[in-house]
Amino acid sequence: MVEKGRGTNAYGEKILMIKRKLKLTKTHDKFILGLDPGKNGAMVIIDQDKKLVAGYKMPLIKREYDLRNIMKILEAAKDLNCMAYLEFCNSFGKGGKKSFYVQGIGHGILRGMLFAVGLRYREVNPSMWQKVIYAGMSKNLNPKEKGELVFSQEYQLDKDEVFPEAKVSQEGLIDAFLIAQYGLRQERF
Repeated sequence: MVEKGRGTNAYGEKILMIKRKLKLTKTHDKFILGLDPGKNGAMVIIDQDKKLVAGYKMPLIKREYDLRNIMKILEAAKDLNCMAYLEFCNSFGKGGKKSFYVQGIGHGILRGMLFAVGLRYREVNPSMWQKVIYAGMSKNLNPKEKGELVFSQEYQLDKDEVFPEAKVSQEGLIDAFLIAQYGLRQERF
């Protein structure tokens, strides 16, 4: 279900195929795009029924953001009339200055592209979406453990089945999925 991004045509084609299929069934008309802007981040689209439509690891070329393929995904998401939720970080969390700097670059790139494409979006701080999604969970668990637990229990999904090609890190995909879930709770469908 996760697209790895081989070549410039790999991104966007999957969403376009999904869009054609959804137009034929006309059962889904509201979509949320969750964006985790880090280099290990991801972009995930869900429908109004909390179902995963598409998931993409952040497109990179040699550890740099792949602007062309990011734009293709966002243009395809625009065609689905997605409402986007973009995570932004302040420097009060755990992590080094470099990680906040890099995530800030990703956030700026995505924010500019969302605006350029004309996608409606809202920015959300990690503490905001985590407070809602992780409500009632043990404080002894770290955010990664909480994310995997919510993903597997509440949505009854196995991360290895949903994101089989994500061999290295699925944390960005899970975060993007949960950001989209947060967005779904904020929207009134």
